[in-house]
Amino acid sequence: MSTLEWSDELACGYEDFDNDHKHLLGLYNKLCVSLGKIDDDQIADMLEELISYTGWHFRHEERIMQEYEYPDYFEHKQVHDTLVSQAKDLYEQFMDGVEGIPEQLLPFLKNWLVEHIMGLDKKNGQFLSEQQ
Repeated sequence: MSTLEWSDELACGYEDFDNDHKHLLGLYNKLCVSLGKIDDDQIADMLEELISYTGWHFRHEERIMQEYEYPDYFEHKQVHDTLVSQAKDLYEQFMDGVEGIPEQLLPFLKNWLVEHIMGLDKKNGQFLSEQQ
């Protein structure tokens, strides 16, 4: 799986969120280049860190959306909740010894990072930047 490079195309226009997204890309890239070179305990640690930071980032976005009364807040939060649930489910499968989970998780994360940022987060970022 290839790494992801930050570009202006991924910027959502709200600096705090863009910084969070850059950090998420870094965590994804670290996992991506490490697979096949580290043991399962190290993979588990990296997955935990990625899922934990993702949860923190989503809560951060949701607090800001509520503060500015973002009109699509509930739809956006529902997507966040679904993504976290799916990531946690894949993590639990990995911890239960199901083979191939990191290889399934990477495309899922890559798709989320690109599609979510390019879609819902750009819309949210535009709204927030207009509020300031």
